[in-house]
Amino acid sequence: MRRAISHAASRSRATPPGAAQAAVARATGLGLVDDARFAVGFAQTRAGRGRGPLRLRRDLASLGVDRAVIEKALAEAFGENGVPAPDAGALARRRLQQLRGLPRPVQRRRLLAFLARRGFSGGEVRDIVSRLLSDTP
Repeated sequence: MRRAISHAASRSRATPPGAAQAAVARATGLGLVDDARFAVGFAQTRAGRGRGPLRLRRDLASLGVDRAVIEKALAEAFGENGVPAPDAGALARRRLQQLRGLPRPVQRRRLLAFLARRGFSGGEVRDIVSRLLSDTP
C-alpha cells in the first residue's frame, strides 16, 4: 500500500501551478491523496512514539490539514480500536531516570518542558511532575 499524503504536501512540490493542480486532481481521484487517511496514519504513528494530542494537533495543522479532519483523525487514532493514548507518567518516569543527580529545581524544569514539548496539557504535566518528585527521595 502506498503512503498517504496530504493535499498541502502534494501542492508544495516544485512544479508549475497548472501541472500541479492536474496531478493533485488525478491523484485525489485515484485515492492517493487523502487528508483523512494521512492524518490518521500520522497520528497513530506519532502517538506510538509518545506524542500527545496537543502536539499532534499542532503538527497536523502545520502540515496544512484542515481542523475538522484533524479532530476526526485524533478521535479515530485514540478511539477504542486505535493506539492507546501515550502515558505521560511513564514517559516522565523514564525521563526522570536520565535526570537523576541533578538538583530538584532543574529536574522539575526539564520534566515540565519535556512533557510540554510532547504535547501534554499543562495541568496534567504539573500534576504528574509534582507527584513524581514528591515520591522520589
